[in-house]
Amino acid sequence: MPSGFRILDEQQRTVFDGSARVPRVLGIAYADGVNPGSVWHPAFATGDIYFAPQLALLFSDVRAYKRHPVISDANRMVSWTYPTPQGTQYGVPVYIVYGVY
Repeated sequence: MPSGFRILDEQQRTVFDGSARVPRVLGIAYADGVNPGSVWHPAFATGDIYFAPQLALLFSDVRAYKRHPVISDANRMVSWTYPTPQGTQYGVPVYIVYGVY
């Protein structure tokens, strides 16, 4: 049976396969749904950065028009921004689990 760390998209296609290396979780950041932010960790220099957003509001209205954060890992930092709202959009708060593999 295969083992390791794998991230799948909504169609169950592999987005990330880290089965050849052991990942380390370095922390969790909170994105509040409004403000941009970033995280720097000294261990980011020891491997390839990964991140995985997790919804902070598990039971929110699924019909609502939501803005999800745009997350990137440029310059050895994990950063996020929210797109400009349009109409009745609102930002979705998320926890961002980050680490290296």
